[in-house]
Amino acid sequence: VFEAVLRGNTESLLSAEDQRLGAAYEAIILADLRPPYLIENDKIVIAGNYDRVELLEKHKAALEERCRNVGRVDLVDHRLEYAGTGWLIDETVVVTNRHVAEVFARPDWPSGWTFADGRFAREVEVRIDPYHQHNTRAARGRPRLTILEILYVAGAREPDIALLLVDPDHGLEP
Repeated sequence: VFEAVLRGNTESLLSAEDQRLGAAYEAIILADLRPPYLIENDKIVIAGNYDRVELLEKHKAALEERCRNVGRVDLVDHRLEYAGTGWLIDETVVVTNRHVAEVFARPDWPSGWTFADGRFAREVEVRIDPYHQHNTRAARGRPRLTILEILYVAGAREPDIALLLVDPDHGLEP
């Protein structure tokens, strides 16, 4: 095992399912190198050893305004509870990372992408929860966004993004 890790051949150590979800493991492992900024009650919490704190402080008010449209990507009928975060960029479009979308999406050629099969032979359901924040109770009245379709997932050698179509009946402004 140690030799495989040293040579960078860790894929041989993972099951087929774990290899498919490898990007999720990468994001978790690298969290110590690129720690997330925590959001509590729509406010950015600056604690810990972050790079570029002065830049964050300078733009904190504008960023906190946008935090209202960022949410956790929740999964239903999947072995994971959530996959990452996404943010509303248009009334009907959420952007997330490719490695997040790969957790719940599968290629469906030639048409593009579709939702992966989940538990109980059901398609995985995906929702964006904009008030699932660190140490925050649910904000009443803020809707969860239902993902209707996977519009785009970048290729492995492209920028790490994916676009998702959401139900427009949510009341949030991008």
